[in-house]
Amino acid sequence: MSFCSWTSSLTACFQGFFMVVPFTAKTIRASHANFLDSLAEKVEKRAKNAMDSIPVDILRHILEHVDRAGLLEMCLLNKICCSCSQDVLYREIHSFDNRICRTLVKSSHLARRVRTFSLYVHDEELGKALRNMTSLRSLTLNGHGSVSNLMDGCTFKLKSLACNYDFDESFHKFLCSQPGLTTLQNLAIDKKVPELETTCLPNLTRVTAWFPHIPDLIRGRPVSNVTVMGNKPISVHFDEHEFDYSVLSAAPIRKLWISYDLLFPTPASTIASITPSLVFFSISFTEHFIQSFEKKAGLPLYLFE
Repeated sequence: MSFCSWTSSLTACFQGFFMVVPFTAKTIRASHANFLDSLAEKVEKRAKNAMDSIPVDILRHILEHVDRAGLLEMCLLNKICCSCSQDVLYREIHSFDNRICRTLVKSSHLARRVRTFSLYVHDEELGKALRNMTSLRSLTLNGHGSVSNLMDGCTFKLKSLACNYDFDESFHKFLCSQPGLTTLQNLAIDKKVPELETTCLPNLTRVTAWFPHIPDLIRGRPVSNVTVMGNKPISVHFDEHEFDYSVLSAAPIRKLWISYDLLFPTPASTIASITPSLVFFSISFTEHFIQSFEKKAGLPLYLFE
């Protein structure tokens, strides 16, 4: 074989070799990609199986420590994770946006998850949303006036209620349907409060209301925590305020918040009669009282003697 022929054959061999190499590299890359896809699929499948194998009670405990963004992502994972995540997402709702009412009206399965609901705006569909919240336990509404038929058809049993609705017949009827209520806050200013039967609110222990409502709300009930709203200037629009809460309540008063204006005309002996049971006693002073105290030394402070 001549040198030229040997060189041509060698070149052909090298050319053939270099023609094969790119093809082989492409094949390797494709095979590698398939391997990675297969591996990712296996990992995802194992992760899914591992998630499915987690007991629901443990999953719920884990979700308690997940932030809102994480819970929203969990809703996309599978049906079990979605359901458990929604339990956490919708358990407590505090909103200034009335669009939440439309969501709860259209999606009753979400409304049934709500335990605490606070709405600080008015919405026409609020009644429908409330009727869907069958598991509700704590309710805060910023509405005023008559409760009317807002609560009609509601089957929830509250433990806590805060609102500003008038003490009319509709509100009276609603309160009587809530025997498990323990905390009531009502800041509606009515001159007359309907007399509540002793069978109404039998488990009430904490009350926040304007001072003319306090006696009717705590009379014969195991109320031990009382916050009295109002002061002397407002009292001219109401009847005489009855202070002897220890006699009215069926339980010892343990905590009391009240204005000095409402205490001042009360005999010291009456106030002293409830102090043995008190563990917390807060007195607020009006600006008028403070100014008077600054001008007159020796203002009667018999409450502290």
